[in-house]
Amino acid sequence: MAESFYSSAHHVMVGFHIDEAIYAPKYYGYGGPDEYADRGWLARLHEGHILSVAGDTVLVHLKASPDAIKERMKNEPREFGVIKEGDIEYILRRHEEEYTRSFLRQKIEIDNTDLTPEQTLAKFVDAIQPHLSQADRARILTRNLPE
Repeated sequence: MAESFYSSAHHVMVGFHIDEAIYAPKYYGYGGPDEYADRGWLARLHEGHILSVAGDTVLVHLKASPDAIKERMKNEPREFGVIKEGDIEYILRRHEEEYTRSFLRQKIEIDNTDLTPEQTLAKFVDAIQPHLSQADRARILTRNLPE
């Protein structure tokens, strides 16, 4: 990841290196443990870089029960989704493993099994509070002030 990505204080990565460590070996046939370009090893390498350029990065682990995920997949299918219903427990376990192994130490975990999107966001807003810097708090307080 280029340092220019971190030139702004505002950035979000979704999936990124953890998804690659899970989905590449499972669905694309490369990067498994002890293979060439082991994606689990590369995930830790990426995290080392992230820590060197953006040490305040917060890892968010959003999870739900297998039944909730199956229901969501049925109700809102994704055109390009790769996860198969029979793999949900495996994928959940692997995400938990990668979250636990992560070098990133500022972490938030939210189980949104029984939450609406609005409730999930509210949980995140509460959980992120201890991770905000004074500069973050100042930006939040002043974001809607007239120029």
